[in-house]
Amino acid sequence: MTNNLTFSLNRISYFFWQFIKLGVAALALTYVFTHATAGRLGALGLALRVDLWPIVPIGALLIYGAFRIPGRLGELLAFVFTLLLFALPLVGLWAYGGTQTSVISGLIQVNDARGYYANALSLINGESFSYFSSRRPLFPSFLAFLLVLTHVNLMATLAILSVITGLACYFLTREFQRTHGTETAVFLLMLVFLYYRLHSGITMSENFGIALGSLGFLILWRGTAHKNLTLLSFGIYTTTLALNARAGAFLILPLLVIFTGWLFRASKKELWKGIVLSSLAIVLGFASGLLLGRIIGRPGSIPFANFSFSLYSLAAGGKSWAYIAEVHPEVLTLKDPELTRRVFQWSFELMREKPFQIVEGALFFWKAIFTDTLYNVFAFVAKENWVIHPAIKWALYLLSLLGIYACFKARKAPTHLLVLICILGVFLSIPLAPPTDSFRMRPYAASMAIINLLPALGFGYFIQKIKLISYPAPTSEQFSLQAPIYFNVALICFMLVPSILIKYAAHPPILTPQACASNSQPIAIYFAQGSYINVLKNKSEFTDGAPNFHIYIFQRNAHGLENAHLISWLETIRPATTMLISVDLLNQRGLWILFPTELLPKENGYVQFCGRFETDPNLANYAIFYADEVIPILTK
Repeated sequence: MTNNLTFSLNRISYFFWQFIKLGVAALALTYVFTHATAGRLGALGLALRVDLWPIVPIGALLIYGAFRIPGRLGELLAFVFTLLLFALPLVGLWAYGGTQTSVISGLIQVNDARGYYANALSLINGESFSYFSSRRPLFPSFLAFLLVLTHVNLMATLAILSVITGLACYFLTREFQRTHGTETAVFLLMLVFLYYRLHSGITMSENFGIALGSLGFLILWRGTAHKNLTLLSFGIYTTTLALNARAGAFLILPLLVIFTGWLFRASKKELWKGIVLSSLAIVLGFASGLLLGRIIGRPGSIPFANFSFSLYSLAAGGKSWAYIAEVHPEVLTLKDPELTRRVFQWSFELMREKPFQIVEGALFFWKAIFTDTLYNVFAFVAKENWVIHPAIKWALYLLSLLGIYACFKARKAPTHLLVLICILGVFLSIPLAPPTDSFRMRPYAASMAIINLLPALGFGYFIQKIKLISYPAPTSEQFSLQAPIYFNVALICFMLVPSILIKYAAHPPILTPQACASNSQPIAIYFAQGSYINVLKNKSEFTDGAPNFHIYIFQRNAHGLENAHLISWLETIRPATTMLISVDLLNQRGLWILFPTELLPKENGYVQFCGRFETDPNLANYAIFYADEVIPILTK
């Protein structure tokens, strides 16, 4: 029967088969995302998001089995299972109202995530990005496009982001299955997934960094294997965009230029052609981000402005990025772009005064990736499970060393030399992108495919040596680069072009707000479904899941935050309250809005809130607005 099914599937034309694959995947994903509150789906999603044993090994075996099935049946199952793997952690977040550093109750974006989200909303209204998003505009630009596509439905937007990352990682896995077998490829896939899962559901640039970085390395790998300068240059351009979207291991880029020259060293003409084209790819990548920032960003903004704080921490001998506030307390009163200029100035002054502290800082940051902290290179694998984390960490270290040995042994193969070059670039970049600036290697999202390839290659080499498997002979027929190339081009186009059209084609409504009571003030927003949560009474009978949560679930999860003032405030919220993040159209200010759930609008549209702002100075940065009246408003 299986043979008959395989024969029938093989008779379908290539293009029609792609539509069938997409259709089946779309149906499966739609079911999963629309049943996020279902008990078993929610529990499975949460386990995949935060647990390791036994759910991750079981998931890996299912994915492995699907990739091992030959023909189109296996292709379909591997495709759908991979996308579901990347979708389920988001379902778990929604089902249990997960709260962590950047998100509350699975949906309310906090800190930097809130900044990107609010800026994307402002762009939709025809406003420029703030200095915050202007420094790295690629991700918020793409986020604005997705919000327009989904009619400002945040849940739908987050779902699309998870599918995009899943697709990119599926293509990456297929490529390494072609050259190094299913075991190595699935090992790589699961490691990248373990890094991604805690970033799903959050409007942070890590999402886009993982996707673009994986696609960029895939194209680099194929271009290197075939000595195709066009592919190689496009891979370098994509990698540059990934690093512009999520800043990280930038020193990979000059090493790729050197590697390209080496790869085409057969003649002097080809050597210089390779160097020139690869250099132009990098220049074009940076120019794309800079030009977009100039068009939709704030005038006078400084690209990668937050790098100034990392530079000061390096110059200070490996201190925290916030250390500068101890030495120069006036930094707390400065605003961009003056803030960035002053921090750079102090950094260079400190370098001149104490140059040897740079070496101390570099050594400190290199040491950090091998510690038993959340800063080590594989801290994302076991999360906070410190019982099994040391064993997993050391196993991955050993596999990485074995991967380096395997690459060095096969260094005559250009692809293996490419891996060594990229890993060297990551290692050299660590002092400039300190892992201590954020937990679990966040700055290295764009390089996760490269970093995790080392232990994956080590794993493949090990099981090959003990005669468990043998590598297949690479065949170009097994996996066409056509689909990932088209997908990559589409992502880049949607990232660079629509946001410009959105800004200049926007027609901000002429609002006619009504007068509020004497002790209230008005704000106006565009209200959208899928972008709020309701905190309801414990006695209410319903299954918890976005957007509805019992008050005890909401207050319990609030302790997943780091800000004690914010936790204390969240514990004061009483049911039934609706909470959302939006932008006040009257003054383009990002707001956190709370109002009685009974006033919840039934449809999308422009509404006016009357109320007051929170006056606690410890919460001033959140711009919290308490509304007691909601009025639909007319627009012109």
